[in-house]
Amino acid sequence: MKIGIIGFGNMGSAIATGLVKRGVSQDDLLISDKLEGAVKRAHALGINNTGTDRLVEKSDVVLLCIDKSVYDNLELTSNQLMGKTVISCISDVNMNELSRRFKTQIVRAMPTLAVENNVGITGLCFDEYARNKEEITALFEKLGYVYTGSEDDMAKIAALGACGLSYAAYILNSFINSAQNIGFSEADAHSLVYRTFNSAMDMGDYELLMGRVSARGGVASVGLETLEDNNVSRLIDNIIKTSYTALNK
Repeated sequence: MKIGIIGFGNMGSAIATGLVKRGVSQDDLLISDKLEGAVKRAHALGINNTGTDRLVEKSDVVLLCIDKSVYDNLELTSNQLMGKTVISCISDVNMNELSRRFKTQIVRAMPTLAVENNVGITGLCFDEYARNKEEITALFEKLGYVYTGSEDDMAKIAALGACGLSYAAYILNSFINSAQNIGFSEADAHSLVYRTFNSAMDMGDYELLMGRVSARGGVASVGLETLEDNNVSRLIDNIIKTSYTALNK
């Protein structure tokens, strides 16, 4: 399967990097981007850059990793895309619009940037004419976890997974800064916070874990009470809901 990626910014390069790491041949990948930095990133991966027309001609699957303004001015016709699969990673262009414009099989994909390291989350939504669903799903499974759902689910995945990745990074960075503030080196702070969060995830049942750690009162109980008093849980809920609402307009 030949894969063409239009747009080689953060998302396009993350997808390509993850695929190469999982053994997809650079010969099966093409990118189209006019920015010098993007072209250099592609060449560093061993992937050729070409014009949009040639990319579509040579590809079985065309990924749109561009923003809405670039999409609006993209010079592609339905005749060029006949028989191809178009996978759109554009958050604010819906399936109906894509289908009207390109008149071919459409897939919407909402990957997180962690696909670069093959530990991402990708939401997939297929149109009613899906003919290679298993093949497309397997492609994204190389990049991490795949959630297949409705078009409405794509906004949920973007809010929780894509946007959520930055929110999780914010929380982790806050822990690291606090660790440094009490005297740990930057390297030790990163190591300790990484292991703390990994340990919590590995132990599962988070409510039980909170109860076990704070069962005898003391510092942990005071800290959890402070989190509750400041409505941190409600704040996180509002952040996710606000992101979802903005993406679902």
